Amino acid sequence: MNSDNLLLAEGLVSKSYIQQGGQAIVRRQKLVKTLLSQRKLPVKVKIFDCKACGVFHVG
Repeated sequence: MNSDNLLLAEGLVSKSYIQQGGQAIVRRQKLVKTLLSQRKLPVKVKIFDCKACGVFHVG
């Protein structure tokens, strides 16, 4: 979600909720960058590890 979409979403829900969502997006982007830069994927992923499941659709 880009910054324009986050601004538009502020009209639907509170600004603090949008900020939390934006921070979560940034954390996920950093996770993907770290994994790709290491040229490795997690060997074992817990079923409830939402970060890895959401990025790599592992389940």
